[in-house]
Amino acid sequence: YVEELATISSDFDVINEHYPVTISNSTVYIGGAEALLANHYSRGKILSLDETDTATALQTRLEAWMFLIGGGGAYNGLDGHDHVYSQTDPTGDTPLGNSIRQAVRNAGTYLDNLNLVALRRDLSWVISGKPAGSTMQAMATRGQQYVAYFHHGKNTGQGDWPLWYDPIDSSNHTLAPTVLLDSGTWRAVWTNPSDLAVIHSEEFTHNGGLRTLPAVTYQADIALRIDRTGAGDVTPPPHPSGLTGTFNGTAVLLSWNAVQAADIASYRIYRSLTSGVPIDSGHRITELPSASTTFSDTTVATDSYYHYTVTAVDLYGNESSPATEAGVSTSPPPPSTTDLPLLTITPAGENQYLLEWPADFSDWWLQENPDLATGSWSNSTETPVLSNDRYQATITVSPPGHRFYRLAGPVSTPE
Repeated sequence: YVEELATISSDFDVINEHYPVTISNSTVYIGGAEALLANHYSRGKILSLDETDTATALQTRLEAWMFLIGGGGAYNGLDGHDHVYSQTDPTGDTPLGNSIRQAVRNAGTYLDNLNLVALRRDLSWVISGKPAGSTMQAMATRGQQYVAYFHHGKNTGQGDWPLWYDPIDSSNHTLAPTVLLDSGTWRAVWTNPSDLAVIHSEEFTHNGGLRTLPAVTYQADIALRIDRTGAGDVTPPPHPSGLTGTFNGTAVLLSWNAVQAADIASYRIYRSLTSGVPIDSGHRITELPSASTTFSDTTVATDSYYHYTVTAVDLYGNESSPATEAGVSTSPPPPSTTDLPLLTITPAGENQYLLEWPADFSDWWLQENPDLATGSWSNSTETPVLSNDRYQATITVSPPGHRFYRLAGPVSTPE
């Protein structure tokens, strides 16, 4: 509960709004995600929206996209009144829960393709053309990348909850914004947040100043992204995701997801023996064309551990941040339990026991130990006999004596 946010120390990193209930007795108004963005983004802190009260996937979509494209830093999509997650169903694995998570996942996918490190909350580049009844949030890296989100949810409140988009106007709406851009070549893309489908895209050359974009029709909400292209483009592309690596005995096989950007030219692969792979020419092992999403590294040594990462490079030489590293061991994998013989023991008479193991393991031998002391294993003097596809050896142990037996073979771990 924040009583006087304006008067507390600034020595903190995150403003987390848990249950966005309006605080009316504070000198600094706090009243939900839109107010959090409008009133507190300028503090330079990470803004977090934690556990709200959306009851449908559409409400969640509007809330998540609005908050994150408006400059919010963290959003978890939890619901305060157990619409999805409850004590009886803590996983929320229901049609509603799955649709709500997909709405949040789409927002994350869209954001992954932006240069988030450079973007800042900025509504001023959209000059006019906002549809009647809509709400807009926006960010920009002036002269390089712009992104805006328009939606038609009414913030009427529900009890104490000031952010509850109901009703949501899902009829047809027309957007033809006038935007302020520098001179150069630009690409504008309109995206449907419900499924990330591109509604319309175009490239144009602009002399600088105001430009009215062509009208598009949408329902409920829409996202607009504008990127500089060609000469003067210094915006790095999104980083590759989903990097994985496996060792097949002779090479490390890498794979990753293709970057969804129109101007990707190549992928660069970096390798190191330690984590935190340096992004420099000394650790770059190859550069592949944009159509490639796999690579086989045949220059590895066995019994080593390698760290890999991948970057994307666009047509103008801008390199993305590195993908999440993949670590790969080139040591032979330990044998699975299905590859080891099973040594069984059954009574075979007074003080006698029958030891058996499969005949497939003819290159294994029996060892014995009187007390399991380190280094006291020795090859048994018992001579196994092959019978019915099994090796058998009969041992005699008179009480109160005892002995221990195991199989040893051409692997590192006897059984």
